[in-house]
Amino acid sequence: ILRGRTGQSLMPATANPLALRLHSDIAAAVAAGDADAAEAASRALIAEADQAVQTVQTVQTVQAVQTVQAVQTVQPPAPPP
Repeated sequence: ILRGRTGQSLMPATANPLALRLHSDIAAAVAAGDADAAEAASRALIAEADQAVQTVQTVQTVQAVQTVQAVQTVQPPAPPP
């Protein structure tokens, strides 16, 4: 996930405190041998990452649409032949 998010410029400038806590929760659960807690924290972390990626993608889509609209305002599309 981290490699993919980094490669697609989907990582936040600062780490989400929830994600940091969930990483710690996973490590603690694994160290304690608590598979159920490790699974729960892992699922929560994946859900947080999914939401973060969706948010960034939404922002990028809005920015792309705004750029296209700005270009079309400056140079309207040619009429069909």
